[in-house]
Amino acid sequence: MKKSLVALALSGLVIAIVGPAAPASGSITGAALVTCRTSLPAWPTASGSSTCGTYVVGAAGGGAGVTTTNSPYVIAGKGAFSSSFSYSEPCVVANQPPLLGTAKGTATASGFTAVVKTSKTTAKETSGFSWTRVGAVAVITTSGTTITFGNGQTARALAPGAGVGTFAPTNYNPTKNKCPSGGQLTAVVGSVFSGGA
Repeated sequence: MKKSLVALALSGLVIAIVGPAAPASGSITGAALVTCRTSLPAWPTASGSSTCGTYVVGAAGGGAGVTTTNSPYVIAGKGAFSSSFSYSEPCVVANQPPLLGTAKGTATASGFTAVVKTSKTTAKETSGFSWTRVGAVAVITTSGTTITFGNGQTARALAPGAGVGTFAPTNYNPTKNKCPSGGQLTAVVGSVFSGGA
């Protein structure tokens, strides 16, 4: 039986899960969209940390699967999104913005509606993520994803998932946001995930 889990994540940066899961871990197929806004204390920097919170959409998507106790469920709706992460941009050329960047952290999407067996409940997803950016586009991988339902049931993914994202600075300053170290930067992050069995 093919298994995959799609959900929300980022990093920040949102995060969703796509990938095969072991039978005892539950399963899900579907698609998700995540948007969040982050304020980076310094960009670029060799080592920084920040958070990313719901912006416009937050987290939206839908899917279906089986919990860890083999109960069928569906999940859908729009919810809140938050992530915390560390980030780094290697500076290759002085006085230029960095073309590459990485981030790693955890993400949570909550406030979704789910039906487990025949009972309506809520759902919240947590996941670890890694983000690799080239220019304004990023590839995202997720790991350790767990969906927790309001009735106490869970679904867990054992395999990593994937998605793509964009990084759109809203207050970029060419005199401050350049290598080797820069000033504060606010950005909107958008990510799309999809998957199926």
